[in-house]
Amino acid sequence: KEWGYDEEFVTAALSIFQEKLHELALQELTEGLRKFTLESKDCNHKKVREKVIALLQEIALADGQFHEMEKLVVQHVADCLPKDPWFRLPKFRNRVVAAIKGEANNT
Repeated sequence: KEWGYDEEFVTAALSIFQEKLHELALQELTEGLRKFTLESKDCNHKKVREKVIALLQEIALADGQFHEMEKLVVQHVADCLPKDPWFRLPKFRNRVVAAIKGEANNT
């Protein structure tokens, strides 16, 4: 027997996804993934971004063509999942401002 997911599990999961598909929005899914990778200390955001984009491109090219809508989806996900470490800058800035304000209050 080959390694992989249990067929019954996959069938059940796919039926749930198919039922809920109309309720899903790309923006919500992408934002959820972005938040998770940024907030999780165990996640390598850059690696997750690279893998997700590569997977989406592979899926889009499965029929041998990269359709315009597929390109837009891949680009949207790429834009929403920043690739450089500067995505953490606002949190750093907030900590610095708080520290400076704390020192100003002590003087």
